[in-house]
Amino acid sequence: WVHQCDEEHTNMRCQVAEAPLPARVLDIKSASPEGIALYESKGEFGRYATLSHVWGTTNPFETKKTNIETHKNGIDIGQLPPTFSDAITLARMLDICYLWIDALCICQDDDVDWSREAANMANIYSNACIMLSATGSEDDSEGLPFVSSKRSPPIYETFECTTNGTVGNVHAFSILREVAAFPRNDVLLRDEPLSQRGWALQERWLTHLILHFGSKQMFFEC
Repeated sequence: WVHQCDEEHTNMRCQVAEAPLPARVLDIKSASPEGIALYESKGEFGRYATLSHVWGTTNPFETKKTNIETHKNGIDIGQLPPTFSDAITLARMLDICYLWIDALCICQDDDVDWSREAANMANIYSNACIMLSATGSEDDSEGLPFVSSKRSPPIYETFECTTNGTVGNVHAFSILREVAAFPRNDVLLRDEPLSQRGWALQERWLTHLILHFGSKQMFFEC
């Protein structure tokens, strides 16, 4: 989806090349595969992804005054909630060097920092090259559906099929009637956990490309 958009939609609103980095981003490329680091930008340009998610009621993994310097030196991915670590995996697969997650890139107990970054939200989301959306997850402990190891794979029925002289196996699985009858994104996304959160509206509205990980299937919004 992303490569097709990059190649075919050359002059469209969905195209975001390098843009000014937010004040802080997670450096997910230069660090080791097991670790990342909180990076304070110096006005440079780059490509970054954002994460849209429901925090939930569990104790959040946050950047605060007491640990911000530690996070600059490095963060062990193994300590992160599943949604964060899944987002890092996906961003790396998309060859994106930086990831912005609100809980980590804003100092949560610093009122001055929070107010400054909140006022810049429109730029942060509109300048992102893509948003990874944990649309079907109730909280950060669930990970991204279809990526998380908690997801049960479909039960496949396999049968042989011949097409234009080529013989192969087809693996089919059943889908819900509502999915087959209403394939449009808005129908299946409107009842998802993230869609119930008013503050997530600006994230979806301002971002040019969104990869939704819904509870029933994935969606790509361009």
